[in-house]
Amino acid sequence: HADRGKVRFLSHDDCDFTEDLARCQAFIGEASNEALGEAVYLRKPVLALLNEKQPEQRINAFYLTRFGLGHATSQRKFSVETLQNFLDSLGGFEQTLASTDRSGLAATLDAIECQLGGNWYAWQRQVA
Repeated sequence: HADRGKVRFLSHDDCDFTEDLARCQAFIGEASNEALGEAVYLRKPVLALLNEKQPEQRINAFYLTRFGLGHATSQRKFSVETLQNFLDSLGGFEQTLASTDRSGLAATLDAIECQLGGNWYAWQRQVA
């Protein structure tokens, strides 16, 4: 770990990631689905640093900004100005995240069921 003022740089460690994320005020890191999903679930504003060669990260960054949950920039365009703009916007992101419904499991399962044509629940019973 390295601290620079109010910023703490952490190495990637699967064991500590969730605990570190739960304790932080905001998340600055990759725009992967898992990282953004965990940050949003824990209601942490996100500055997503996307790898433009990864279509998944571009899609994730688009929806992150569209729903007002954070900022996104490519790794090569990241700058002090980008960071300052993100930090200046934390209050707005925190308000949006506080009102975000995190109980979408039933709606998600219904959408999957619809797409799979009624076979999802039958399959779930077989593998459980």
